[in-house]
Amino acid sequence: MIGIIRRRLAIRSYRKRLGPYLEQHFGWRANYSPQQVRSGASTLGLSTADICYAYALYCTPSDFDSHHAATGEHCDYATMHAETMSFGTGSSHGDSSSHHDSGGGWFDSHGHDSGGHHGGHDGGGHDFGGGHDGGGGDGGSH
Repeated sequence: MIGIIRRRLAIRSYRKRLGPYLEQHFGWRANYSPQQVRSGASTLGLSTADICYAYALYCTPSDFDSHHAATGEHCDYATMHAETMSFGTGSSHGDSSSHHDSGGGWFDSHGHDSGGHHGGHDGGGHDFGGGHDGGGGDGGSH
């Protein structure tokens, strides 16, 4: 139970704090590299124990898989991405079915947060040349 709560809090902070940070420092993009995501989380002092969920939010599936192959971890993009969508910001308002999910972000075509929170951006990303952080384990298997 504590693990689920910790994971939900991590995902919420990745969406509320990391997304805007990435946009501010790297510009709005459809996806960011794992290195940029890890760097942003580290700079913001966010937990990296569940960083794979941030990768699922902001990286392409191929970058996610390449990163995990390089680190020897076994994480599933589709499962983790779906999990981030299931409890994202914890909001039940807003109909995300009418919005476009670019794979890394949670925006409709006008850059509005499809989770129902208007006024802040919760995602986006870009792969700036396939950079990978190549770092060792990200906190165990997922």
